Amino acid sequence: MSESTPEPDRAAPSPQRQIASLLLPRRSGQPPLLHANRPVGPGGAKVVGNALISFLDEIPAEDQAAISDLTLLAMLNSDVLFPDKTSNMDKWYANYNHVLGVGGMNVQGDDYSQYDTGSTTLEVDKVVLEILESLLAEDEAGAVKKAIGALKGEAEAAENKAAKLWDRQSLGEKQGSFSVGVARLTPGNLVVLKTSFFSFTTSTTTTHVLWTKWSSSSSSVYTGHRTMVFNREQWQRVAETVKTKLGDRGNEMMEAFEV
Repeated sequence: MSESTPEPDRAAPSPQRQIASLLLPRRSGQPPLLHANRPVGPGGAKVVGNALISFLDEIPAEDQAAISDLTLLAMLNSDVLFPDKTSNMDKWYANYNHVLGVGGMNVQGDDYSQYDTGSTTLEVDKVVLEILESLLAEDEAGAVKKAIGALKGEAEAAENKAAKLWDRQSLGEKQGSFSVGVARLTPGNLVVLKTSFFSFTTSTTTTHVLWTKWSSSSSSVYTGHRTMVFNREQWQRVAETVKTKLGDRGNEMMEAFEV
């Protein structure tokens, strides 16, 4: 009786090939923004699609750009694969984390669950700050609070590019999703990104992500939280592939602002 031929060793695709094979939506056709992927100083922030990222320390410009590019890439690919976030949020979220990991964001802690407001009304900005204050250090939560306050000011002003971008990317028909995070440097010069992800459904149509109030009985909120460490060596392997894949989408879907 002859021995069976062993299966050939099929190595997993390289990170570059995985990035190159990602599906992305067509460009939005929106006009380019003024400060798409420029670096910000300590305390500055960026809107990247439906993500708000505060940069707490003097994070190098190349690290800021890499984190922004990876965030946008993961969001766009997940939106293509799981456009109905209401019923596929867990899959959307898992794919989002996977793409970040391939690009060099090593996830160290992660969870996703429904949030109990504990009251009859749901005020989105207060929920966000309440959750972040329970998870972040005082200076980290303070930086995010200032960034959200700056966005609110922009939303009420004539030149509100960052706020409009965030609303446009975060809201759907009586549902929406967005993330809020803070990046900082460790004493060992590593960039750590702490992010909270929020998704919601409601019976009320809204025009802004935050600064809205709903009845808790007609709304539901899910939250996810993760801590990620940026791996510069892994990023360097895929950096050119990511930039080629995104093309000029960042010019339409990122806006930096000082706080």
